[in-house]
Amino acid sequence: MQIGRTDITDARLQGPDWAVTDLDLSLRNLTLSHGGWQSEDGTLSMNASEFIYGSLHLFDPILNAEFSPGHCAAPVLLALGGRHGAHLRQLAARRERPVLDDTAFAGLEYTLPANWKQLWMTPLPAWLQSLTLKKFSASRNLIIDVDPAFPWQITALDGYGGELQLVKNGSWGVWNGSATLNAAAATFNRIDVRRPSLKLNATASTVNITELSAFTERGILQATAAVSQLPQRQVNLSFSGRGVPLNILQAWGWPSLPISGDGNLQLTASGSVQADAPLKPTVNGQLSAVNMEKQQVAQIMRNGEVSPAPPRQRPLPSPHSDAHSLSSMGRGIASRQNSTLTTLSLSGRELGCES
Repeated sequence: MQIGRTDITDARLQGPDWAVTDLDLSLRNLTLSHGGWQSEDGTLSMNASEFIYGSLHLFDPILNAEFSPGHCAAPVLLALGGRHGAHLRQLAARRERPVLDDTAFAGLEYTLPANWKQLWMTPLPAWLQSLTLKKFSASRNLIIDVDPAFPWQITALDGYGGELQLVKNGSWGVWNGSATLNAAAATFNRIDVRRPSLKLNATASTVNITELSAFTERGILQATAAVSQLPQRQVNLSFSGRGVPLNILQAWGWPSLPISGDGNLQLTASGSVQADAPLKPTVNGQLSAVNMEKQQVAQIMRNGEVSPAPPRQRPLPSPHSDAHSLSSMGRGIASRQNSTLTTLSLSGRELGCES
């Protein structure tokens, strides 16, 4: 079908799971053929007051695009979930491989759909085989997941990054690029933390989480992790807490400890995070903890089952001896603007994030 000129003014359209209100559209010189498009010097100009597609709700979307053979260049302004939201300042697309040159997410308030994990794993249509954020920034965003098995919320989320490839061969993921994220507060399975932060760098072989931290009421959590890009999705995690509630890992999947109160803990673990296989049987790890009363525990997990570890030759540092260094570290980390947060749940139910 060849379109020479089409104009739509103040239209209201509705389908089974979508609707658009007050649509103004002008399309010039575009040919649609075999599920694709062709154009020599086509243009598209569009704006509306609201656009709804499933759980996605856009306010005041604006799109202006220029087409050339096999290529589309478009400055875009979208408001997602409010008057402020996801702003795509410049988009360059070459058929099935769009690149978002400059993207900003500001003031976004978004609750993930209940089936977001299934959507994440579902292959994308043929027209979207690759998607890259060449440059992006985030400011004052609120992201919520109401999954009763592992609810979480991130408040005042800021960040930046570049060359971030989110779709490769029709599959969602973090396939390449870098990102730095931090927030004012977060809740993970009803555990509150302050100033969570995360820094990652992805290559074709591995997603490296090089910095990961958050503050509890009186202590600090820190971790690093590496996630393989191979189908087995092997994850290696190193996690520590200083002056933190020792039951904090129980909410995130590790069995309850025989000691309680605040203290220090160290955990190393590995597992395979696959969509079609349970996580728990693949998890191996070792945990050591000591509380304020200098009670200690050491555990080993093999194939998802915990047993006592052999006696330690040297105990963990006492939380009392860490009080001064923790205070200094807290002030230093709080002063940094760029770092990182993620949460890995080592239960047999979920990991807290899917591959």
